[in-house]
Amino acid sequence: TGLVQDVLITQARIDGNGRGLLASAEGEDTVLNLNIIDNISISQNRTEGIRQSVDDGGTINSRIENTAFPLQVTANATDGGGSLSYVLNGLTGDDPGRINSVVRNVDINTGGAGAITVDGTGNSQLNLDVADSTLQATVGVDISLNNTGDEMINRTYFDNVIVRADTGITGNSQDGTLWDFSLTNSDIQSNGVLAGAQVLDPTAPGGYGPYTDTLGDNGIIITANGGSILPGNSFDNLTRVNLVNNVVRDFTFSGINIQSFGDAQLLANVTANQILNNGPGENNDTDNDGIFETPSTGGAAVNPTESFFFDGLVVQANGNSTLSARISSNTLLNNFQQGIRIQTTGFGTINAVASGNQLSNDIGGDVTNPAGVVLDQNQFDMAVVNAVNGNICLSMSANTFRLPILFANGGLPPSVGIGLDGASNGFTDADLPASVIPVGFGLCDDLVTAEELFFQATGGFPLN
Repeated sequence: TGLVQDVLITQARIDGNGRGLLASAEGEDTVLNLNIIDNISISQNRTEGIRQSVDDGGTINSRIENTAFPLQVTANATDGGGSLSYVLNGLTGDDPGRINSVVRNVDINTGGAGAITVDGTGNSQLNLDVADSTLQATVGVDISLNNTGDEMINRTYFDNVIVRADTGITGNSQDGTLWDFSLTNSDIQSNGVLAGAQVLDPTAPGGYGPYTDTLGDNGIIITANGGSILPGNSFDNLTRVNLVNNVVRDFTFSGINIQSFGDAQLLANVTANQILNNGPGENNDTDNDGIFETPSTGGAAVNPTESFFFDGLVVQANGNSTLSARISSNTLLNNFQQGIRIQTTGFGTINAVASGNQLSNDIGGDVTNPAGVVLDQNQFDMAVVNAVNGNICLSMSANTFRLPILFANGGLPPSVGIGLDGASNGFTDADLPASVIPVGFGLCDDLVTAEELFFQATGGFPLN
């Protein structure tokens, strides 16, 4: 307790062990400064390549970096764990267990595990900054945060990373947790066959080119879970999601899924991304009896000519949660269902601004029921779906569409308010269905701005 240790590891090969490297700090004011600089390889270790662990007020400050060729972190975690693993815990009333970690120029390639895994529980805080690296794994990044205690912001930032994985990035935050997640300038693609294999090909049987990706799952899934689904309770989860200038493509299910539950408050900024060729789903009629199984019970093989299909970007508020989003200047092309889906369930509330997006989607068509007739194709580029007790406020400006927007309001007006910037979207208030209410462009924008200021003032989150 209260001691400081400085460790430098350089010019090393740490290969073929049970675990490559274990670094731990426990006890109040105990600090481990760990520098893993300019090494050759940390590979073929049965569990983690590098495991960092803190508890009971301990702190690790680490830097994992190569300045020339990338550090090779290959074929670790064959018996479980992650190639880079962060494990945090702490007791309420003590100082938080903390890890502050910078990762640069690392090449992770592992078959049956996660490239980077995070498990933060109790009174703990993680500051993770990853850049200029490649992650190839079953799951590229897997983050789980379930905090109690001092309620400090966990910051996980990724910039200029290449991810090739069945599931690109998955993360969830539980009640009592503050989390700031950012992904910028990165390339997230499925492990399966790429090169436009899902694009319509009129010369191919059924109108599609070959599609043989049996591995790809979801691109990015970020979930914020509050502790209660009852109206009137105060927040206990603040989660911010910042996705800017990324490519997300070729996943079997949704490209990006941002969702909130319970009484969580989630703030999202989705700007200048390319979200392409996602959502063919699985073969849901594996016995060819004309009855579609669910995705969880269907066959393993992906078949782009059988429902169900999935979306490019999903923004969904469930329970009694509030989700506020800016969705700007994104390109959403050739996703098998809608390019953008904005949806509530339960008492969920969504306030959003969509501006400058380009959409051309809904290419998935079922050619088996009835035989020879393509159903559920080329209908809608975007869906706005509100539950009976939900609320949606959506401002729209200068978006371009190939197909119409589906407005489905299960509640009574004015539970969906649509604010249009004149005719800049290709339609006006007069074209809106009777189930939604024109509210003027500024209202929903103001609601999102107010939430951004709340996150900054209350939790210390950065503004977009």
